[in-house]
Amino acid sequence: MFDRALLSLMIVVALAVLGGPIAPAWGQVPEELVGRWVWTVEGRPTFILDISPDIAGDTAITRPERVSFLRDGSISGAQGAVSAQPLSVSVEQPNRLKLVRKDGGLTYIFELAVPGSARLSFADAAIPPLILYRAYDPNTVLTDWGGDRAYQRELAVVQPQTNEELAALYEADQAPRQTSAPLGLMVGEQDRARRARVRELMAQGALTSGRDYFNAAMIFQHGDTANDYLLAHALATTATAMNEPMASWLAAASLDRYLQNIGQSQIYGTQFQIPYVGDVTQGAYDRDLLPDAARAAVGVPSLAEQEEQRQAYAKDRLPAPVP
Repeated sequence: MFDRALLSLMIVVALAVLGGPIAPAWGQVPEELVGRWVWTVEGRPTFILDISPDIAGDTAITRPERVSFLRDGSISGAQGAVSAQPLSVSVEQPNRLKLVRKDGGLTYIFELAVPGSARLSFADAAIPPLILYRAYDPNTVLTDWGGDRAYQRELAVVQPQTNEELAALYEADQAPRQTSAPLGLMVGEQDRARRARVRELMAQGALTSGRDYFNAAMIFQHGDTANDYLLAHALATTATAMNEPMASWLAAASLDRYLQNIGQSQIYGTQFQIPYVGDVTQGAYDRDLLPDAARAAVGVPSLAEQEEQRQAYAKDRLPAPVP
């Protein structure tokens, strides 16, 4: 009888000779996935994933004990002690890992999206994937300098303090949106009053930090008109230029909302139409304009992940009545 172990060895050798794909060394995690990865919410580190180069090494996720994920991608109810939870690791594909809590808890799927950005999915729950970024902690001097060009050195800049009133307006904007319950007319009136006050603060030059522009953008993202959404996009773009985390996602979402409001197709896929009765859709959507890499760069899930998200939203919806 032919020795199966010998056959496996012959296949590996043949792939090496022919230049085909080779699995990672036995017991090793692919180099592109090794290191520290961070998931932030509004610039606040929420999950930190440390992946060891050795499958049997000290891979762990540091996170709050409990976090509730809402259907619009936001979170609430983060509570409990923060702890490092050890994970067992298995390599499913060259850029894909299966991570299982050693205490018998959650199972995660960790997959590289583009260099420096990865998706962390919950294998057992219909929760949109989390976009993680590799923590930047340089420990070597770079050698790939272009000898024929000049480099502009980065100067130390003192970040302005966040406007406290604007921060309070942002918190008031978010408070009624922490559940899936209908917002009601009262919230709409409060939203309009907040937008009016933000306009006054803008006229006074009170927005000085990236967080100020982000807070203002989110308030206008919950507006009524196309110009509200266009202003939200401009403010989020400014916040991105001022290095505010999460502002790039808001710039994409506000552009999508603006486009749909003026009768055009969204291009990132951030907008979902979720009626209490009937089908969950994304409305007018030009899926071919942007590659998934452009979505990943601003924290937007891929087309396939958006479809999973849509199906998760649709699970608890009532079917549309038969005419």
